[in-house]
Amino acid sequence: QNIIQFKAIDDAGNEALRGNVSFFADSKKPKIKKTLPRSRDFGNGEFEVDFQEANPSTLTLFYGNNGSSQMNVPLSNCVPSSSSNEKQHCIVNADLGPYNGQTINYWFALTDIVGNGVNSKPVNISVDLTLPVIENPGSFFSQENGSKYVIFNLSITEINFDKAEYSYTDSKGKLREKTLCSKLKEGRCERKVSFAKGDWHLTVSAWDDAGNSVALPADFTVV
Repeated sequence: QNIIQFKAIDDAGNEALRGNVSFFADSKKPKIKKTLPRSRDFGNGEFEVDFQEANPSTLTLFYGNNGSSQMNVPLSNCVPSSSSNEKQHCIVNADLGPYNGQTINYWFALTDIVGNGVNSKPVNISVDLTLPVIENPGSFFSQENGSKYVIFNLSITEINFDKAEYSYTDSKGKLREKTLCSKLKEGRCERKVSFAKGDWHLTVSAWDDAGNSVALPADFTVV
């Protein structure tokens, strides 16, 4: 912030003053360091951006078919990622419902308080908002007579399948996650797993590449 005063003096020493004039000087252009999702990733509506600018004014997300949709990103969504506060990390969620199943592009536009601006590079992503479907929710696991072996047999419908896993909280209160399958064979995930004695309360979930998931409980006892 600068405050200046003008003064005119003639040969006789007479002075004319102009009141204080205040203005802000910022000659550095903003910089956008990173955006997510990355190119060829799947999008579910969550976007992230890292930028460097001490005096940001507006941040806008453009998305859709060549930026057909846009939304202002509140700078209150951003948190400092360095001690100087010049580097900021922002997360915003956009409604990608109209673009489900399509490939879109997106970019961010950032301006500072004196009008300097920069756009990030447009990135193409595939939109997937559809949850995986476990087709056999009533029969996706089996156990014989308290055996330590449990057979998981999940029938899953998901074109962008990522993984199926089970999770539980151990005796120390820590969440444990184990992968059952990272690929489907003819739409099925089959795995035989052994468990120690005791009562088990699992959450079995199927995930896609966009981060969408569906979960079911699996309770059994090993004697």
